[in-house]
Amino acid sequence: MPKPLIAVVVRRSSLACVAQMVVAFGLAAYAAFFVSFLVAVALVCSTLVLVVLQHRATPRRWHLRCRFENEHAIWEVAEDAGTWRGVTCRLVRLAPQLSAIEIDGRRIWLWPDSSDAQSMRRLREVLGEQAAIPSHTP
Repeated sequence: MPKPLIAVVVRRSSLACVAQMVVAFGLAAYAAFFVSFLVAVALVCSTLVLVVLQHRATPRRWHLRCRFENEHAIWEVAEDAGTWRGVTCRLVRLAPQLSAIEIDGRRIWLWPDSSDAQSMRRLREVLGEQAAIPSHTP
């Protein structure tokens, strides 16, 4: 019986942005207490700019799917769900709340708000199965 197609719409994560800002404000508080207030302000401003630039550089949404041909997983991505291109997808970290995958060498963190819970669960299952199967390279 063929395995079903797995398709996930991955959205830009607001939780990732908040987590980065919490770390930045923690470092700024440390700098304000032990170094100087001006260093803390400079640190917060530069971090704010970097987080906003990174957040805007990330696409609002993109699509990831896994289809199976002859029991082999074929991963594809698309910006608009219309033009799919084949990629290599590798599991880096698997956890219920925060997972990481590598798509064509680029690490992508999947936060809880990156997609709906059901899609994320199915994606984690497929990635876990794929990681458990040893790969044979000639």
